[in-house]
Amino acid sequence: MENTGSREFSGGDIQIGLKSKEAGKFKATLTQIQSRPLSPDNIDSYAEHALLDLIKLTTSITREYVTQKEPLSLKPDKELEDRAFSYFGLENIEEVLTHVALTDEEIKKLDGTIAKAKNADTIIVPPNPEAHSINNGDGTFKEKSIISRTKTALFILSKDFDIDIEDPEQLTLTKGMLSDTMMRKLAYYMITVPKLNRTILCCDEEGNVTYIFDNSVLVKHEISQEDLATLSKTDINDLLQDDPTLGKRVVYSNKFVPNMINLITDLGTKNIDQESKGLGQYLYPKAPEGILSSWGLAKELCIGHDTISRIIKELEDSLGPRASYRFRSKVANGLTPEQQKMIREEAKSKGLFLEQAPQGILSNWGLAKELGLGHYTIAEIIEELGDSLGPITSYRFGANATNGFTPEQQAMIREEHERRKLKKTH
Repeated sequence: MENTGSREFSGGDIQIGLKSKEAGKFKATLTQIQSRPLSPDNIDSYAEHALLDLIKLTTSITREYVTQKEPLSLKPDKELEDRAFSYFGLENIEEVLTHVALTDEEIKKLDGTIAKAKNADTIIVPPNPEAHSINNGDGTFKEKSIISRTKTALFILSKDFDIDIEDPEQLTLTKGMLSDTMMRKLAYYMITVPKLNRTILCCDEEGNVTYIFDNSVLVKHEISQEDLATLSKTDINDLLQDDPTLGKRVVYSNKFVPNMINLITDLGTKNIDQESKGLGQYLYPKAPEGILSSWGLAKELCIGHDTISRIIKELEDSLGPRASYRFRSKVANGLTPEQQKMIREEAKSKGLFLEQAPQGILSNWGLAKELGLGHYTIAEIIEELGDSLGPITSYRFGANATNGFTPEQQAMIREEHERRKLKKTH
């Protein structure tokens, strides 16, 4: 009997270990899929490929669950998938699937938006006067690749800045003319976003720089949208050199998306190739109403983020899984209302909602420092005085919560300390 029990216990340990191992593998795969950054090079297949990978992952999760828990299940269905997701701590994967499918639809619709762009009656960003034009007999040229900067810019404006790109009051899209004699075979687009005070010039042909302008500075320079459209690259570069607050050039790189987000947000960004963790990751669902990040909860509770992070770490096992979401442009773990309540109660139990100590109130440590005594010596005196000190109120001293002592109580502690010293000398 003892041997049988031992075998059952060992088998249970093996199953728990197997579950943990597979759960870790599935979570890592999900994170890998969702963390793929968007770029103009992959925007057309970005969500579509992720959706296919998520479907494969769902199949793998369900199969592994059946193997471990329900070997007699005959046919996968939604309920079986839900049990599998819950078993491996991936409850929100269905939410992720829905979000990625909708993102794929949104990206496909952008082609229609671009096709409806207004046609300008002039070339936007015309060639520099010294640029060579194509003449008959010049021969053939290597065709340049297409980089979907315009589509990517529209997507960024929609997802990161809540711009309704179909609303002409929020965004206007204008396509420039082309000339048969131009080296450039694709037109520049002008994207004007009054709400953000930004104008963007971008071309999808390889080798063409993107420009972002501050509309308020354009007005100061008395440059209208029509005037801006007619400026050559040389003219624009000269203007930007004379007044860097006017705008920025965005040269294409693997940081194109985070650079665009940073510059649309703040054209004063000094280093546009700065660390961009979480920027450009659109395969995470937007945080639903009621879900907060640790930063959001810290702000709501008026408690330091480091303190909230420590509490989350302490409660990690009790809190359970935390799904990742997009909070504006950044990705972070979300906290459900239930998880927020647990953290709030833990913070309360630590006295973190107490009033900040008023001037003149000292903690045990503060009093020890003022008297030049050890903390434990002060604690002994306080214990000895006991009820004679009267009511003792707790306060916050910086990020810490502890008992605070009024000037009257401090005087009583000093007197007791002096009495002790006199007693020792006699």
